[in-house]
Amino acid sequence: MEVKSAYIHYPHCKHLCNYCDFYKHLYDEQSNLVYLDYLINSLEKQKKILNENKFSLKNLETIYIGGGTPSLWGKEIIRFLKKFNEYFDLDKSSLKEFSVEVDPATYKEEEILELINYGVNRFSIGVQCFDEKIFPLVDRSHDFSEIKKTLEFFQKLQVNFSVDFMIGLPEKEYKRDIEKELIAINKYNPKHMSLYILSVGESYPLIDKIPGESVVGEEYLKVSEVMAKLGFNQYEVSNYSKAGFESQHNWKYWNQESYIALGPSGSGLLVGKKKGLRYKWLPNGEYRKEELNSNQLYLEKLYTLARTRRGISYEDFSSSALKELHDFERQSYGVFENDRFVFTSKGFVILDTLIKKVL
Repeated sequence: MEVKSAYIHYPHCKHLCNYCDFYKHLYDEQSNLVYLDYLINSLEKQKKILNENKFSLKNLETIYIGGGTPSLWGKEIIRFLKKFNEYFDLDKSSLKEFSVEVDPATYKEEEILELINYGVNRFSIGVQCFDEKIFPLVDRSHDFSEIKKTLEFFQKLQVNFSVDFMIGLPEKEYKRDIEKELIAINKYNPKHMSLYILSVGESYPLIDKIPGESVVGEEYLKVSEVMAKLGFNQYEVSNYSKAGFESQHNWKYWNQESYIALGPSGSGLLVGKKKGLRYKWLPNGEYRKEELNSNQLYLEKLYTLARTRRGISYEDFSSSALKELHDFERQSYGVFENDRFVFTSKGFVILDTLIKKVL
């Protein structure tokens, strides 16, 4: 069985944002060298995981490098990928989508050009907020002007890029105008946007300024409304794209196709005919694994497809569950389309609650 997707986690950051719970630590001059050794040492173990489960890795179709802040990795990305390709004897001609995450003020323009020459054809830019008055509350290491500079640079390159946008941000006296922000971002011609809701712990310094669930729900619906006006299709709970620019790598996840992962906290999934294996890399270079039976895989796939505009086949549900789905349709939480049930933006707001009623 072939694996056609790979996720690589780069764990270093120039600044540790006070709300982020991804695995990361502060970048220093030795970080890239140490991390490169870590990855190279993981290759033999990765090959063992594949071999033991009768999988092969040859014709990769998608690669996604996330973090952390991968744009700090610079040229070392290419140095590692060359070793990675040699080790698995990969055929680069099969690669359809190669994404790298970029944060403003963490990259060199010549390094981005080298990545493009090597085959990177998609970038994900951490914008989060495009309001100069609210931006300082987001605890980023760069200033607002560097966001504009980054968007201008990628627009000028005429490459495929996505932006990250965050709602539920702390607000003071000044109320956020989400529509104005999205229209301003759209002028730089991104092809895709990923939406995030700020999630914080009790120790978050601006916890008293975080809006309530009802406000966040309104912001979510406003984003969906504005993105539709701007010509974007909401093809998943948190993802919007222009026609033809959906994230192919993300679809691998949602369709429950196999993918490998490398780097600390990176999590891979190998899906067989009757069982699956999920494994997660630890900071010490070892990995933890979990076996999944066919029922677990089935329920996970129903849940992930429910998050997308492809929806779920109503043949998968009992008569009582179908009754719930018809109730959802009457309340505008979803619609039946071509023998499938597809949740609307209104349904996406409370998706977890709705799904629990039918799964």
